[in-house]
Amino acid sequence: MVFYMTKYYSNITTKLGDILLLSDSENITGIYFVKEKYIPQLEPERQNNSEPEILKLAEKQLKEYSYGNRREFEIPYSFIKFTEFQKRVWEEVSKIPYGKTITYKELANNIGAPNSVRAVAAAVGRNPISLVVPCHRVIGSNNSLTGYAGGIELKHSILTLEGIRNITI
Repeated sequence: MVFYMTKYYSNITTKLGDILLLSDSENITGIYFVKEKYIPQLEPERQNNSEPEILKLAEKQLKEYSYGNRREFEIPYSFIKFTEFQKRVWEEVSKIPYGKTITYKELANNIGAPNSVRAVAAAVGRNPISLVVPCHRVIGSNNSLTGYAGGIELKHSILTLEGIRNITI
């Protein structure tokens, strides 16, 4: 996947792992764990190491979160080049509070698409704004950890950081 609208990027290290931040200078357009399944490839002419303030703000807040010192993010973000269905799923995911989980089925019901659990799961898996849009808080119906682009172990670590213990791998 090539991310055409990205003007700026930054690679950061957090307690949870290395993260690639993407920005259009006003909004974060991507937060990807470096070892993630769907990390975008940056076009060489789009790569620019100039760091707008939004990247510095995102780095600060993500590091605070990874050390357990932040529960909510105050980072402006924008979804680009995605479907309306995906955006609807991610907007609903963004409402899941810190330390809570919901199932894919509950998420599908919440967006009014109860027969679209698989499509909802696929959209959750393609979330471009990791952690801030907390797709890690969506779990299987039997409290199991299912799919996470960064890997199940990372999902477990993030949920443990948030104090969620009643999950199975």
